[in-house]
Amino acid sequence: MTEPIDSTAVATVKPGAEDLFEIFYAPSKVFDRRRGGEFGLPLVALAVLGGVLMFATKGLLQPVFEAESAAGLAKAAAQMTPEQLEKVKSFTATATTIGVPIGYLIGPFIIGLAAWLVAMLFGVKVRYSVAVMIATFAWYPRLIEWILSAVQVVLMPDANFTSRLSLSLGVGRFLDGSHPSMMTAIFGRVDLFTLWCTFLLGLGFMVTGKATKSQAILIASLVWVLGLLPAVIGVLRS
Repeated sequence: MTEPIDSTAVATVKPGAEDLFEIFYAPSKVFDRRRGGEFGLPLVALAVLGGVLMFATKGLLQPVFEAESAAGLAKAAAQMTPEQLEKVKSFTATATTIGVPIGYLIGPFIIGLAAWLVAMLFGVKVRYSVAVMIATFAWYPRLIEWILSAVQVVLMPDANFTSRLSLSLGVGRFLDGSHPSMMTAIFGRVDLFTLWCTFLLGLGFMVTGKATKSQAILIASLVWVLGLLPAVIGVLRS
């Protein structure tokens, strides 16, 4: 005689390393498995992968960073000696190399905090650790963006890449990113990968916080707007 299945004996699928890949094609399942806010492994993996990509593609993308930096220093260069200018360029290059993996490591905490506060504003309550987990996985498309940026430089060696916006898959590609303006600040965030990250952020709160579609759109949209602030402030200061 067949015995009835005890539902309590059915093993629950636990979070694992496969989530690092599944976030790209089955994000709802990843967020569902990580309702407890487990973000340790994904965060460390994100920072390590970001650092590896930075060092692996440094030779390809360094000219882009240097062109962007040179444009930013154009006004200040007139008041600097050649030695001072070289020191600033060297510091900027080092800061970019070190800053990328550090940014991947601490970025999810900042974005998670913003998303957590915005979610509460719209009546969606989750723990801060859950918000950090969502923000961590929402950052994973940036890894693909980095790879595609390097591929573009390889396939189009004669192209005039004057800034990172020149490599974007969005509106910013058609703007002059070497001279920041309110246009580049706003439309620079209208690109495939930023929108992908924004979508994952909203989806994460739908799955873990039971946000409605409207609430998820509002949360993701406001966080997208908050992401404009650093660029907008930079433009206003200049």
